[in-house]
Amino acid sequence: MFGILARATRVVIADGDAIDRAQLRSALERGAIEVCAAVSVAPEAVVAVRQFAADVALVDAQLPGGWIQVGLAMRRTPVRMPIVVLASSPTEKELFQVMSAGASGYLSKYTRPEALRSSVRGVVEGELALPRTSLTRLVEAFQRGDRRLMFCLTEPSMARLSDREWEVLELLDAGLSTKQVAAQLFVAEVTVRSHIRAVEKKIGVSGRAAAVALLRQTAAPWESVRDAVG
Repeated sequence: MFGILARATRVVIADGDAIDRAQLRSALERGAIEVCAAVSVAPEAVVAVRQFAADVALVDAQLPGGWIQVGLAMRRTPVRMPIVVLASSPTEKELFQVMSAGASGYLSKYTRPEALRSSVRGVVEGELALPRTSLTRLVEAFQRGDRRLMFCLTEPSMARLSDREWEVLELLDAGLSTKQVAAQLFVAEVTVRSHIRAVEKKIGVSGRAAAVALLRQTAAPWESVRDAVG
């Protein structure tokens, strides 16, 4: 007995542009990757995710109806299906959002066919699908001590924070009081309190002390590595 041959990798494509859908399908099928559905809007993608036992979903960042809706539906499938978000012009800010939503990859829509196929197969094996430029930015962030980017990798909920909310959290971590934070940022104390409440809600904690504790807990592994190599 030679056993049962492994089945082909199966993919759902969700992209509002018909030409891009066709190009993605062609790129995948040329590498013996099965496209079990190619749809144009979020509701159709949700149906396809529930209907087909696919291995990966490739979803356009600008999908009509919102790609995040597809991601939420995939979390509810019996076997969680990884999602790779495709962007026409990948940005660092969107990378934060993608990580925050639990995606397994963030690639350019125009990734070379062979690289796309390799990334899809890698995601099936549990790898992250990130373009070389994103990996370079992550390495550079580590080298220059970019706390925000590194923390978003370790604690995705922090990717939900706005620039000002992040600023407030770091000032609290530095030991400043609400009054001192307000003076530092030239805003009213009530505004600072509003930002603190927003931070607590977004990262899922109760109280500013818990928010600072989560920040420090997230920092620990990065700082230990930096100490070891520095």
